[in-house]
Amino acid sequence: MYGDMDREGAAIALAGNIAGAATLGIDRDGRRLKRGVRHAYCDFLVKNLDEALRILKNEIRKKQPVSVCFEGVLASFLHVFVDRGVQPDILAFSGENEDFAVLVERGAIVLPTTEAGEDSQQGVAWAAEMRSAFWLPKVDALVAEVLPVDDARQRWLKFASRYLGRFVTGQRYLRMTAEELEAFRSRVASAMAAGEIGTQITIETLR
Repeated sequence: MYGDMDREGAAIALAGNIAGAATLGIDRDGRRLKRGVRHAYCDFLVKNLDEALRILKNEIRKKQPVSVCFEGVLASFLHVFVDRGVQPDILAFSGENEDFAVLVERGAIVLPTTEAGEDSQQGVAWAAEMRSAFWLPKVDALVAEVLPVDDARQRWLKFASRYLGRFVTGQRYLRMTAEELEAFRSRVASAMAAGEIGTQITIETLR
């Protein structure tokens, strides 16, 4: 669960969809919510909490990712969550009131500003010189080979292009360890040398 549909909230909703999660956003600014729906960050903009919970329950039962949002003041709904036994797994906002503390005591994880272990990874971007739509999926498959099978980044590789659309048409991005990056570079070089990839692939490291 997150608050405002600002840049951070939109990123959380988008990441939730890619990760296969069900997310709920509550924002007092209806204009931001409509913008979130327009840009496909939020799947459903509803009128109240009951509608939101109904959609979330249905999609969770089907094990489908979904992002739901409605207009309101987040802090004023926390006591409703506590009273009705609605328990989020993750809280992507901070709070100091009693209801927030109860949700945490019941098991909710407060999303940190940086992920544990992030320092051991570096940003890696790759692009194809020609025919990106054709060649990049083949490069993505090489990346998948160097990642653990059950790693969450596998879902990012699979679904990021669906949700990010034109933003990842010509380039991909992922965080990798030094060992993963070395293995990735080696696989790409071998595939290019063997003619399995028929264009120049540029791989850059970012911080």
